[in-house]
Amino acid sequence: MDIHTYFRSLSALISHPGYFLRKKKYIFVLSHMRAYTTLISHILASNNKINGYTEQHIPYYGGTDLIRLRYKLFNIYKKTKTLDAEYLLDKLLHNNLTISENILQCKDISFIVLTRKPSETVPSIIQMANRLNLGNLKELEHTINYYDKRLTYIEKISEKLNNRFFYIEGDELMDNTDKVLIELTNFLGLDTPLSKEYETFSLTGKTGIGDSSKYISSGKILKQRHSGKRPSRVLLDMDSDYEKTIANIRKHAIKYTT
Repeated sequence: MDIHTYFRSLSALISHPGYFLRKKKYIFVLSHMRAYTTLISHILASNNKINGYTEQHIPYYGGTDLIRLRYKLFNIYKKTKTLDAEYLLDKLLHNNLTISENILQCKDISFIVLTRKPSETVPSIIQMANRLNLGNLKELEHTINYYDKRLTYIEKISEKLNNRFFYIEGDELMDNTDKVLIELTNFLGLDTPLSKEYETFSLTGKTGIGDSSKYISSGKILKQRHSGKRPSRVLLDMDSDYEKTIANIRKHAIKYTT
């Protein structure tokens, strides 16, 4: 933490001691790019018990990193919304954002794992990369490499979090939205049910913050997101491997019935 950030955070602590010192719970969405993570984060953040709808790019080694999350969300919410939410949310989409064993075992953190099949995800990442000029991710080989490594990491994390995380598969979120949101509401112990209609916020749709496409600013789930193009043989073969991977992830997920 540089000296300027230190003094700004100290000033925030002095002006809002309750926010920084009061006990909080956390929600971590573990996923990969283009897996509806911005959508589910907006749905969650629309509940009055949850603050946080963007990716904060924080590696989590210990408690001080949870304080960093508080400070980052303080700066997002201080002018637009109350800071008394029970849960603070972050989403982690990249393998360089380390999560330590201590964080994985922390009882104050609820984990949500979200994946989407490669035949939909990979073209979506490439499309985004071309729109935002994101270098190597414009190329199929590099995007597949990112996706494969991330999915492998998520599978390993699911084994470590055995029976302590909620799993959402992308197609299920789109096709069985009501059921998924009811079960997720129960998992988090929320008094107000999660809704498929959600709020938009000050950073919604901003480039570099999350989904910057037209869909996220609609304030509701739009199911028709597919390009209509038939996936390549390579991506269809990857879908077969994906089904095996998510079968293992499901095996370790907590079960909820409605």
